[in-house]
Amino acid sequence: MKKAITVLVGGLILGLVGVASATTLAYEDIIDFDSTGTYLSKTYTLVSDLNPSTATDGAYTHTVAFSPAVASINSASVTIDYAYANDKAGASSNPVEAFFLWDNGTTPVQIGELTGALGSTSWQSQTFDLTTFIADEIAAASGSSWSIAFTFLENTNSPDIFYLDQSKLFGEYTDATIGGLAVVPEPSTFLLLGGGLIGLAFVARQRRKE
Repeated sequence: MKKAITVLVGGLILGLVGVASATTLAYEDIIDFDSTGTYLSKTYTLVSDLNPSTATDGAYTHTVAFSPAVASINSASVTIDYAYANDKAGASSNPVEAFFLWDNGTTPVQIGELTGALGSTSWQSQTFDLTTFIADEIAAASGSSWSIAFTFLENTNSPDIFYLDQSKLFGEYTDATIGGLAVVPEPSTFLLLGGGLIGLAFVARQRRKE
């Protein structure tokens, strides 16, 4: 009898822990651009002729492979490493007016603007917090992978050219498994709890009869 009670109690604890102990993990996906050349020991892709009518220049997609699988994404940010090609070529001392967009397939959402130091001749990094911009997108993410597309755009007709070196998407997510076992959905946990209580009552009744 003691063994039976131990098994039932253990099952109840496992069921409850399955809901309460989901793990928060970090994720990242890095794209290293290298199609055009090398500048200051870094490879890059030249992004140029940005124009409102052609929002495909500098377009790319991050795909995150989650292991273990994701139950929900808690946060997302992206860091862009770039340099002002205008300044490198001596063509202009104006800053690049390149807007960083989440390409959602309909009307792209503007996340921010590349606003590094004017006249800089070195690589610069800029981080954008995506969490509030793509709340619906990250809320819907589940399973073993997640893809999100980005592009660049500008609102003027002046030539804007920059070197795109790297894009890193990163953040935290809630693990959909616990110790290699799938997280027990809350309704199932309540069923398990109810079944366990019934079992304990039955065991107690049998002991009284003895």
